[in-house]
Amino acid sequence: MRDADLPRSMPPPARPVGDGAREAGRGWPSLCPACDRWSRGARVCADCRRHLAAPVPRCLACALPLAAHPVTCNGASDPGALASVRAAVDYAFPWDILVRRFKSVGGLSLAAPLADLMTDPACIPPCPGTTLVVPVPAAASRLAERGYHPAWELARRVARALGLDATPQTLVRRIDRAQTGARSADRFANMRAAFAASPGARATVSGRPVLLVDDVMTTGATLHAAARQLRQSGAARVDALVLARTPAPAGTVGTVDTVTRPD
Repeated sequence: MRDADLPRSMPPPARPVGDGAREAGRGWPSLCPACDRWSRGARVCADCRRHLAAPVPRCLACALPLAAHPVTCNGASDPGALASVRAAVDYAFPWDILVRRFKSVGGLSLAAPLADLMTDPACIPPCPGTTLVVPVPAAASRLAERGYHPAWELARRVARALGLDATPQTLVRRIDRAQTGARSADRFANMRAAFAASPGARATVSGRPVLLVDDVMTTGATLHAAARQLRQSGAARVDALVLARTPAPAGTVGTVDTVTRPD
């Protein structure tokens, strides 16, 4: 953005130093991606954080919202290789629209404001002891189409904001199968052999608590499959952090069965 592009009523401030998930929003004004209004401070403006991304209690096993603060909800299943899951927002307006834009060609500019939400301590409980951030790997066809890896763009900004190491190459995706509209049991079956550890994975993750990052969680099948590979490679613990959690159907608690969301 050039100085000439700013509204005349807003004098150009000093340019920020660095491009971390928070630094660029502290002095330099930017358009909030949720409401398209000018904001100074966090990239997602204070009003949108207050009204559209307000912190809510979430189950640490499935990341669905809870009415109070128990550790897990009644519908949460055995987390298996995944110790916990944290989500910043629900996959609902306006975040569902922004995720779709982010995962479309040309959406890379949304990585910073979305990662900013994922590192907000007011929304996300900390993952004690985590030292390494790893993204859920993307399919080669998606990488070729977009030209970038959305989960890695979030993961590296999350790592920078939290002062952690990050690596994009610990896991590789072996199966590129669309999950849109699939039921929960089918999703878990489809993802069973979807990932493999890279040749250097064990040396990278052995003995370390790992934070696994993705954009959206639906049933958790993708996260569980990736976490299983990380544990088999020697990770001491795997927690997951996602930007958005697909809400459960009305009147249900626990894992979502049938949903529509981007791949």
